[in-house]
Amino acid sequence: MTDLLAEWEGMVLAPLQVTAVVYLWIPLLQRLPTWPFHSATSIPLL
Repeated sequence: MTDLLAEWEGMVLAPLQVTAVVYLWIPLLQRLPTWPFHSATSIPLL
């Protein structure tokens, strides 16, 4: 039962974490073109 739960968590929570990260980054990436160019290039994306 514990293995099944761990497998379910791996299948469900991993994509949810990826989705959450993507949704958090979308507004930041949309805001990038409005920033001054030098500050946008000096901020690492990852």
